[in-house]
Amino acid sequence: EDLYPALLHAIATSMDRLSELPDMREELANCIKKAIPQSYSFEDIIDRAATRRFTNARVARALMAWLHEMTHEDILSFRHELPAYARVLGFKKQASPLLSHMAECSSIPIVTKLAQYKPTSPAEGRLMDLDITASNLYYLCGMDRPDRYNLDYRQRLITL
Repeated sequence: EDLYPALLHAIATSMDRLSELPDMREELANCIKKAIPQSYSFEDIIDRAATRRFTNARVARALMAWLHEMTHEDILSFRHELPAYARVLGFKKQASPLLSHMAECSSIPIVTKLAQYKPTSPAEGRLMDLDITASNLYYLCGMDRPDRYNLDYRQRLITL
């Protein structure tokens, strides 16, 4: 829920890169910059920066892209290589043959153990980094569970 501390870090370290964010127009950047000094939470920044032209959802997406240090170039490179991989988080035991078949026949890597995954391109590696960063932000800020930092590397595949 409270991504504000992480956002404060992004503000302090990368305010100059705000214009490099995906889908960031100068007007939206100015709305966000104006809202920051008056705000006391992540939601407060969203509420203060939102206008008729820039919805709360769009402001929130921009702030999340900022937290992930995502750039417009990232989006362009992902468009050419998506999907880069299929990440399996869990499956039913009786679906094990299907998972094996998918791994054999798929044109993209089927990732079941993150620690063993090796990206085949810089864009694929960047996408995986963003995936892991999203999980870490969720556990550190959203759930207030620092013990789950980098859980993606430690958690076993969930089998039901």
